[in-house]
Amino acid sequence: MEIPKEWKPSGSGEEEIDYCLFDLVADTHAGSETITFFNHTRSGNGLAVTNSELAGTLPANQRMLIKSMELLMDVNAATGDSADSLDASATELYINNKLMYSIPSIMLSQTAHRSTNGTAELGGSINNVRFEFDKAIVLQGGEPFKVTVLTGKTAASANDDWTIMLRGRLVRSSG
Repeated sequence: MEIPKEWKPSGSGEEEIDYCLFDLVADTHAGSETITFFNHTRSGNGLAVTNSELAGTLPANQRMLIKSMELLMDVNAATGDSADSLDASATELYINNKLMYSIPSIMLSQTAHRSTNGTAELGGSINNVRFEFDKAIVLQGGEPFKVTVLTGKTAASANDDWTIMLRGRLVRSSG
């Protein structure tokens, strides 16, 4: 993976850690619509929804080297919603209102499996594929960012939980 020139590894008084920044949106769409991620905060919405300290930005004393993006979809609500929701769906990452990456959502997901009695099996309740970028993307603290998903053209029959995960290296002030 290529590391951008503007990436600055940890320096004095900083620590660098593996990190996964995530955000969940519960949605019932009636057809194509745009879902926006990273509008939540951990203090306002809880850790079950997001681990973001601030909505739509990293704190000023942090920066992140984004190496991969994942889309998870809870498909326990209704059989077929995964395929319906991903049909003609696209996922995009924006930093400073600039499109940094656009990909068909199906490339971030795969078919989920349900048990024969209709309950979720461990590892079968979500679609999950990690998509690794050829060149990592730098997100500086204080820069606005978001991920959007244009949902598929077919309406979901029930509420779906969509989760976006951005994985990489986080640098923050130590202490």
